[in-house]
Amino acid sequence: MANASSSSIYEKLSIIKGDREVSLEFKTTSFDYYESLLSPNVTATMTFVDTAGALKNEKENRRGTIYNTLPITGGEEIQFIINSKLGIIKDNLFVNTAVNLNQESQRESVALSLVSKEGLSNHNIAVSDKYNGTIKNSVEKILTTKFGLLKNELDLDARSKIISKGVSFRPLNEYEFPVSSKSN
Repeated sequence: MANASSSSIYEKLSIIKGDREVSLEFKTTSFDYYESLLSPNVTATMTFVDTAGALKNEKENRRGTIYNTLPITGGEEIQFIINSKLGIIKDNLFVNTAVNLNQESQRESVALSLVSKEGLSNHNIAVSDKYNGTIKNSVEKILTTKFGLLKNELDLDARSKIISKGVSFRPLNEYEFPVSSKSN
């Protein structure tokens, strides 16, 4: 997280849903980006203020807010390039949750909880299949068949173990050591 006393420059900050891309650069009031060695996911939180006529609803031929007209329902892609005192951060994250914090007649404040693609997939994909063989091979099979990753993108530790063997579990939460991607 950047030092609050130093401002950051948003070179790009936009939300994408389907074929629509909407700039959030001059609407954003806060953006907090989190990375941790203890978590397999990158997360961020952001808030933005929007005016009532910011976006046109093509179906109803009227203007409305980004939150209601796009609408933001979860899974939208946030693309950003932020130049801060600590360096340049360039990433794509996805909306996990969106909350309308304050709605007035001509503006509203919206808070977004963002997560990496892997975090969103981990939240949406539950695994309830039975696997035989080594844990490394089982995790590899889950990540390639359920998450669509390629074998050459994986770097699994053969000493890792599954913490919980429930009927249904979230692979990235249950795997003892974070799964790293070779593409990073």
